[in-house]
Order: sequence, then C-alpha cells, then structure tokens
Amino acid sequence: MKILIADDELMVHEILKACCEELKYEAVCAENGQDAWEKIKEDGAIRLCIIDWMMPGIDGAELCRMIRNHCYDRYQYVILLTSKGASADIVKGLEAGADDYVVKPFNYEELKKRILIGQRIIDLEDRLLCAQEDLKKKNQKLIELNELKSDFVSIVSHELRTPLTSIKNAVSIVRGGKAGHTTEDQQKFLLMAERNIKRLTTIINDLLDLSKLEAGKMRMSFQKTDLSDCLDIALSFLKTKLTDKSIIFEKEIPANLPPLYIDPDRIVQVITNLIENAIKFVPKSGQISITANPLEGKFILISVSDTGIGIPPEELDSIFDKFHQVAKPLTRKVGGTGLGLSIVKKIIEEHQGKIRVESEMGKGSSFYFTLPQWRGKERDGFHSTALTGLKGEMR
Repeated sequence: MKILIADDELMVHEILKACCEELKYEAVCAENGQDAWEKIKEDGAIRLCIIDWMMPGIDGAELCRMIRNHCYDRYQYVILLTSKGASADIVKGLEAGADDYVVKPFNYEELKKRILIGQRIIDLEDRLLCAQEDLKKKNQKLIELNELKSDFVSIVSHELRTPLTSIKNAVSIVRGGKAGHTTEDQQKFLLMAERNIKRLTTIINDLLDLSKLEAGKMRMSFQKTDLSDCLDIALSFLKTKLTDKSIIFEKEIPANLPPLYIDPDRIVQVITNLIENAIKFVPKSGQISITANPLEGKFILISVSDTGIGIPPEELDSIFDKFHQVAKPLTRKVGGTGLGLSIVKKIIEEHQGKIRVESEMGKGSSFYFTLPQWRGKERDGFHSTALTGLKGEMR
C-alpha cells in the first residue's frame, strides 16, 4: 500500500515520509491539491491519504470531496491535517469526507497509530468488497441455475403432455366400450387409471403454470369482469366435491360490488384452487365461505375462509413457498404437489395484488387477497397496495 502526502511545506513532507517509511509504507508526495488529485487517479496503489487542509488551488476539504465523489473502485482512507482545531472546523472536515483529523503540531507516535487504524479500516473495506463480489457471483449462479431448472421443468412437462393425452384417449375409448366389451373389474381398473391420468395432468399443468409465471411468460388477458361470474364458474367445477362432503358453502358478495380489472380465467384458477384446498381439509358437514368488499385505493378485498384443521403458526410464513406442504399426517392423506398456493400467490401478484393467511389450529383458515377494481384504464394505471395496516379492514 502507498500513502499519499499532500502538503505545501517541505519540512512536513519529510516528517510524514519518515513516519510512513518507518511503518514500511511507500510515500508519494504532492505539493498541492491538483498534483495530489492527479497522483491519486494515476496510482491505484495509493489507498491512504494524509492531506493538509490549507493548500494553494484545491484545498484539503475540496480534495476530500473529490475523492469521495469519484473514487468508486477502491476505498481511500483520508486523514485531514490542519492547524484548525475548533470543533466546528473538525465537523466541517469530516463532512467533506475525511475519515480522521489530526491537528498541527501533531504528535509523531499518535500519527503512526492513526495510520495503522486507517490500514485496518482499508483491510476491512477490501474484505467487504470481496465478499460482496463473491455474493454477486453466487447470486448470479443461482439465477442461472433457477432459469435452467425452469426451462427443464417446462420442457419435460411439454414432452409429457403428448403421450399423456394419447393414454387418456386410449383409456376413454376402452372404458366407453368402443374397443370391445369390458368386465366390471376391468371397468374399475380403467376408472382408477382415468383418475390418475387426471391427477398427473393437473400436476403437469401446475408445473407449466409455475414455470411460466416465474419466467414472466404467463400471458394475461385483463378485462372488466364481475367477481360473481368467476365464482360461479369455479363452483361449477367443485359442485360434486362440495356435495360429496356435505359442505355448507356461503358467499357474501354485495350486489353493488364494483367490477374487477382482471384476467378472468386466471382468477377462476385462483378461486378454484383456494376453495378446493379448503375442501381437502374441511371435515364432512363443515363450512366454506367467500366474502368481498371494496377497499380504499381502488382494490377489492376477497376472503376464502373454512372450518378445517388449520395451519400451524410456524408454517404460516412458508405456506406460499413452492412444494410446501403442511407437516401434519392428515395432509398426506389428501395428497397434492404443494404448488397450488405458490401459483395462486404469483397470479395475484401479476394483478398487482397481495395475499396473506390467518389460521388457528382446529378452527380453520382464512385467505385474504386483493384484486384491482375496473377503472376504465389500461393495466399500466395500476398501483399496488400493501396489506400492511389493513388487518382490521381485512377481517
């Protein structure tokens, strides 16, 4: 490391140079601020500067500001040397960018210690910079690996779709009797195969949706839509499942609720996923409800609540993570990939909305999310609203 000495007094030069050499540092001398600045720019080995405040042309305070404003590639530790000893002057020097301040006439041993302190600070800054660069490289590597993973999932999912469609059609043909008579036992096995084909199709679709959402390639068709229309479509898909478990379904949607500005197909997917998720964990004759109310900020607050088994408090923060499944034996009985809620969250975020969950073990769960109202404008006019501070309203 080199130390720059900037002072217009030759005697001070010699004293400071001797001090640096005693500490095994090479000294570079400058007689004025402009000369000092040129040396700093030209020599990357200069890391510590001892600068006199009063110099012709560019003074020490101005030189400090130039160093702080332009030396981004390496940290320069600056000791300002001056006869100004008043507190106001010291503050002014530190505000200009000095790291330390030594008043003339200075103590030789004290100056040596201050130089060594500067060396420690420079070492720490260098280590921090190296750690930051290493972190950047590792982060970039993770981004590349994540993109590679998403591409792999997308390719594999697409490749699985074609043979799965052929299998589905073949099973349907055989089960429908078009390939000849089948026995009752054969029909049972074919029905089992059909159910598993549907399950596999759902898994592939979830993987494809998540891959597109993460890559920002999910196409959204935003339009003016009534929430009730989306709910009716979702319930048409789930009617049989609700009936099989004798679940009471309630909805509280005001007749004058403002229309939404959404992709209706994707919001049907969100509502279907949340209600289907609730059905899995609600006991027979349980209850599921959906409510909707306008919020300030041109958003609609929607909630899907159930009287199911609930979610453990320690898992609430990770419930929307990919492949996350609640660590409870019952959840294994209902199955699932753990992708549904992650997809729901990403779709809602694509609508500039937010989602959160409240739950109590043994009493049920409530999912709250926001969607934008129709305002007669394009999507660029959206403004995201946070749920922070809205907890009272969201109940």
